[in-house]
Amino acid sequence: MDVVTAITRDHRLIESLIDDLAEGGRPWLLTELKARIAAHAAGEDHVYGTAYHGAHERDETVETIAAAERAEGTERYAEALAECAATLREHVDEEERDVLPRLAKAVPEERLEDLGRAFEDGRAAELRRSGVEPG
Repeated sequence: MDVVTAITRDHRLIESLIDDLAEGGRPWLLTELKARIAAHAAGEDHVYGTAYHGAHERDETVETIAAAERAEGTERYAEALAECAATLREHVDEEERDVLPRLAKAVPEERLEDLGRAFEDGRAAELRRSGVEPG
């Protein structure tokens, strides 16, 4: 699978978890979301390197998830989840609007396939490390 497809597919999975949480899904989904975001970032590091993902962007994502975890069971939980979702969707929108189309145009198909494997390998390794089933 090419890298554009792999990353986009993972975005849809993450968005699905966000939607499930927003609809009152099981609180353990927040832990899974956190693991899958870390895995997504690890996969992207194999594709873009850490330079693409500035420390600010990653720190902001981690902080919004941590805020949602701290707010669990309080009146602020729904608001914290909404902030987390907005931060994540901003990343997804930027990447799918700007980064992935440029990557698809600039990189030969064979290399896109190689990068797709690198993304999946990095993602799967991080998921296994966190105890979440890759998929």
